[in-house]
Amino acid sequence: MYDGWSFFKSMLDNTEMSLIKADMEIASLYVDLVPDKGLAAEIFNTIRSEYKQTRDVVLLVSGHTSLLDAEPITKIAVQLRNPYVDPLNYIQVEMLRRIRALPNAEGAEAQALREVIHLTINGIAAGLKNTG
Repeated sequence: MYDGWSFFKSMLDNTEMSLIKADMEIASLYVDLVPDKGLAAEIFNTIRSEYKQTRDVVLLVSGHTSLLDAEPITKIAVQLRNPYVDPLNYIQVEMLRRIRALPNAEGAEAQALREVIHLTINGIAAGLKNTG
């Protein structure tokens, strides 16, 4: 189907694009924000397992050995862009941690933190392009 049906090929190629942009190490930073550590670990383990399973099946069906093998220029572009997006994730996690620790969630400090969070959301979305 991958070689003979352009719709299916496009769907899997788009899935590869999304998978290569997903970073389980970065995602784990957000997991640390969840107060219920047991629930957080359970949900994240499911997400990580589904990610790996999806990646493995997509590679098997496409015949690729790694994500975006068929699109080397795009693969390099994503790999070059990720180091610039990662710091925004670190900043966002820290701002979320700080805002949750505030005694007054509606005060001036909270508003300033929300502005930074909004900037990081837009920056991450712009950096991830079509999957942001």
